[in-house]
Amino acid sequence: MLTLEQVISKNESMFKNLNPAIEFAARKLIEKSFNRGVLIKIVQGYRTKQEQDDLYAQGRTKQGTIVTKVKGGMSYHNYGIAIDFAILINDGKDVSWNCEADFDNDKMADWMEVVEEAKKLGFLWGGDWRNFKDRPHFEMPFGLDEKDYFNGKRPSDKQIQAQIEYIKSLDIGEVKKDEKKDNDEVQTVKIIRTKDNTVLEGFLKDGKGYFPVDLLIENGIKVSWDNANKKYYIS
Repeated sequence: MLTLEQVISKNESMFKNLNPAIEFAARKLIEKSFNRGVLIKIVQGYRTKQEQDDLYAQGRTKQGTIVTKVKGGMSYHNYGIAIDFAILINDGKDVSWNCEADFDNDKMADWMEVVEEAKKLGFLWGGDWRNFKDRPHFEMPFGLDEKDYFNGKRPSDKQIQAQIEYIKSLDIGEVKKDEKKDNDEVQTVKIIRTKDNTVLEGFLKDGKGYFPVDLLIENGIKVSWDNANKKYYIS
């Protein structure tokens, strides 16, 4: 059986041009899957717009099966925030796309073991889509859609770092504690998620979570101000 280092080596070229949080999550996914006896290969990461156009032509103007529904510039792969995977078999010599196979004989499909770990890390899975299910696909768009990326919007450095810190916190099984500030015990919160499963930066004090209003709005959360009660409400 391959070692973890050998599996990572087989994947190294696919980390190029990924968003730092997606690269960190992808490396951790390989590790966590390996620890469950499942070896994976990232088969797609960053794609140029030309590569996306070529892929879009497959099954349309070129021979092959349709594998994507979007042209160049409208795929999360074009911005380094999505990956596709397959299962490594035969001691890493081949890959399998069989979503039901249980190569490690633990009575759970290897594919779903990977999906389970990916979701814990904050990835969204293409297999959950209602239409055009994309079972090899994971993405982490930080609350932005394809049009947002096409028009130049990107996740903030704070969002990216918060996601990385959250993933790190999974290894120790608890929320990371910051140093005391102003003689008050304050903890950073890494477990508050947006609707697309990414993580917001904030802090916890006296059992209550606090987040910058502009950061909530930036992540698609509706915020309203009640002037009478001098309070913000979110929905």
